[in-house]
Amino acid sequence: MDLWPQDFESVPRERAPVTILKEQASLLGRKTRNLLEGEVVQVERVHPNGPEFTYRFIIVAPALGDYRYGLFTISHDISLYPVTFRVDEDIKTELAAGSMSHGDMLTAEDEDELVKLLRQILASKKTQRVIAALLNQMLS
Repeated sequence: MDLWPQDFESVPRERAPVTILKEQASLLGRKTRNLLEGEVVQVERVHPNGPEFTYRFIIVAPALGDYRYGLFTISHDISLYPVTFRVDEDIKTELAAGSMSHGDMLTAEDEDELVKLLRQILASKKTQRVIAALLNQMLS
């Protein structure tokens, strides 16, 4: 006897946060003529209330011996949202005035907030300084 619903299409679909991160990682390579690459790595974690999904967004500079800079980490549970961001102190300070700042973490309650917060992190002064420093070292 099959007790499963006839189709799962009635279940609302959201893009997983990791999908959005991978899209942005791919775009970094295109925007820098592949001098820099974005990489999304899953971090193994166990949360007391069940599995927690944690991903690290890394900027990679292949021409600098595969130098890797961890830009931020996100975490969420099985329900996808909310997503918690752990960012560099400089980025956190720059974005602290935003409404998505909760104590020492940045939080996105849904996909729209995730996209907004991610845009702010990627456009932050710290991110721009890191990218500029890496590109300048390769082009010297």
